[in-house]
Amino acid sequence: MPRHDQEEMTKMAKQVVARIVSVPASESETGHDEVYIVFDGKRIAKRVGTAYAGTWVSLEPGFEVVGNGDELMVIQDTDPPSIH
Repeated sequence: MPRHDQEEMTKMAKQVVARIVSVPASESETGHDEVYIVFDGKRIAKRVGTAYAGTWVSLEPGFEVVGNGDELMVIQDTDPPSIH
């Protein structure tokens, strides 16, 4: 088992794990194929447009999904949303 220093361990502990879930048209509410990012049992973002469009729409306040080539990053904003 590789050894990690304290800084590496802290970085790994802060990583958020989310998963991509595909819902076929036959099982979706819209009748179209849908793709979601699921975190902590909640759908936090939905793919808009084609599967290759790379556009994600947030479904939960405080989350943002950013695409960078073949990688996705889920950003969780822990600050409460401000009301203007």
